[in-house]
Amino acid sequence: MREKSAIRLAILALSFLAMSQMAIAVEAPDFRNARWGMTMNQVAESEEIVLIPLSEHPVLAGSVTVASMKSNVYFEFVDSQLSEAFYVFLDTHVNENLYITDFEKLRELLTLKYGPPGEDEMIWRRDLRRDKQDQWGFAVVCGDLIYRAEWDTPRTRIVLSLSGDNFEAFHSLTYESKVTPTTGPDLRGL
Repeated sequence: MREKSAIRLAILALSFLAMSQMAIAVEAPDFRNARWGMTMNQVAESEEIVLIPLSEHPVLAGSVTVASMKSNVYFEFVDSQLSEAFYVFLDTHVNENLYITDFEKLRELLTLKYGPPGEDEMIWRRDLRRDKQDQWGFAVVCGDLIYRAEWDTPRTRIVLSLSGDNFEAFHSLTYESKVTPTTGPDLRGL
């Protein structure tokens, strides 16, 4: 009799544990401390950093460090709901190849968290420096080469990109909601 009670108690405890884990997974944040669909106020309250609204745009912005890199973080809202968030990395390098090193570092960290990317590509716009790997960083800042990796989770599309133009690098990490409205053309009434 005692043995049956102990087994029932163990089954009950495991059931509660499994249910609590499912509840935690359901409420896990989508980006930083925020979940898709939150309002501006809810996102601002969820963050430990100061977020400033950008005038005339439904966007909150702040400064953070991600993987030891300085960046600005942006939270974008559509129909008053959080629908996209992204980091723009601010570190500059004299040796342009270090931008590629930064990209590869983040790609490795994201792969540890989300698994291998669904897409991982180098896009050459011009082949001028393709055969000179030591000049690929220069190719990036000239706009000749783009690095891009993408991951998908059930609720989020994640895109890491490195591109450039006019001798300036642009390195970003974007999280896009799959569950809230997104920006795009207004097709209502068509």
